[in-house]
Amino acid sequence: MSTVTFDRHAEAIAKTVDPEVFELDPITLVTVIVPIIKMVVPSLFECLNNNDDASPEQVKERVIQLNKRDPRRLEKRLAKNIKSEHKKKKKEKLTDARATELSKKTIAYVLTMETDDIVEVSFESKLFAEAA
Repeated sequence: MSTVTFDRHAEAIAKTVDPEVFELDPITLVTVIVPIIKMVVPSLFECLNNNDDASPEQVKERVIQLNKRDPRRLEKRLAKNIKSEHKKKKKEKLTDARATELSKKTIAYVLTMETDDIVEVSFESKLFAEAA
């Protein structure tokens, strides 16, 4: 998979984020959010793959299952992961509201993804994480 595909998914998630949460206009928001999403998506897929022993093919089903069982818990889990990864890489904090917004939008996006796309993003995210 090329980074073009990875970027496309990051941009698609970024475009769904509420600009008011980040206090930015929509165009600036996408510019600011895409790098954050690209930074945390590898860890989100790794979190689901490693902690839940899910293959990339099973990630969507796992997200559906966790979301049905306790959507708030999944949202909080991903928001915590987003904040942690962002702080590690950027050495600054991301507010709870912003991490929660990114978490909600990422979950919603993953739920709409085709399995082939999830496999590609999961593979690319591993390469992206190893290169970082």
